[in-house]
Amino acid sequence: MSQYDETELAAKAEELLKQGKPADACEYLSNAIAQQDSGPRLTFLRGLSHFLQGSDELALDDYNVAIEAEPSNVEYRIHRGELLAGRDDTTALADFQSVLSLMPSNVRASCGASLIFLSQGEPALSLKHALVAVAADSGMLSYFCAGRAYLALGDFSNALAAFDNAISLTDSPQHIANVWSSRGDTLVACGEYSKAIQSYCESLVLDSDPMTLFLRGRAHAKAGEIDLAIRDFSEVLATAADPTLLQRAAFRKREALERQATA
Repeated sequence: MSQYDETELAAKAEELLKQGKPADACEYLSNAIAQQDSGPRLTFLRGLSHFLQGSDELALDDYNVAIEAEPSNVEYRIHRGELLAGRDDTTALADFQSVLSLMPSNVRASCGASLIFLSQGEPALSLKHALVAVAADSGMLSYFCAGRAYLALGDFSNALAAFDNAISLTDSPQHIANVWSSRGDTLVACGEYSKAIQSYCESLVLDSDPMTLFLRGRAHAKAGEIDLAIRDFSEVLATAADPTLLQRAAFRKREALERQATA
C-alpha cells in the first residue's frame, strides 16, 4: 500500500471516529487491513475504535502490533499506557517514560506517570511529573494530579489550591466529581469535616459513586453525625458491587451503630 493510500484510508477512519461511529470505523479499517499490506497507523486506529466500543483486549492487541512496528510513536504509546494504567503499571509507566524521553513536557505522559508513581507510594516523583504537566499546560488533569500528590505529601494548602484550580478549568461532570471528592479527602485530613461533607455532596450531585458516598459517611462519623453516617453506609451496602468497599462499609456501619447505642 502506498503512503498516499494509507493516509487517505486513515483520514476516512478518523472522520468516522470524530462522528462518533467507532463500529463503522472498525469495520472499515478491518476491511482495509485484510485486503492489503497496511502500515501501523491503520492498526492503531482500529485499536482506538475497539477501545471506544469498550473492547479493551482487542484494542491492546492492535496497539501492541502498531508499537512493535513503530516503537517511537508517541501517540501509540500514550494510548497503550493510558489503557494499561492500573492493570499493568510496569508497561504503562515504560510507555509514558518512553514518550517523555522524546517529549519531556508531554502533558498526558506526565500525568499518566504521576498517577502511577502515586499508586506506587512515591508521591515526590508523582508531584515532580505533575508539576511538569502544570508548567506545560495548566489544565484540569495537570492540577488534579498535582493535588493528589500534594495530598499524599501532607501539603494540604497546596492540594486544596490545586483542586480548586482543577474545578475551575473543566465542565465535565465526571472529571469535576473526581476533583470534588479528592478535595473532600483533603479537608478530612485537615479535620475540616463539615467542609469535607460539602465537597463530597458536590461530587455526589454529579456522580453517585458508592466510594464517594462511603467517604461522606466516614466524614459524618468523624463529625459526630452518627445517624447520617449510618444512612450513607447503609446506602453503600445497598448499591456497591466492590467486595472490599462492601466490607469496609459494613464494618463502619457496625462501628457507628455501636457508637449510637452507647451515646
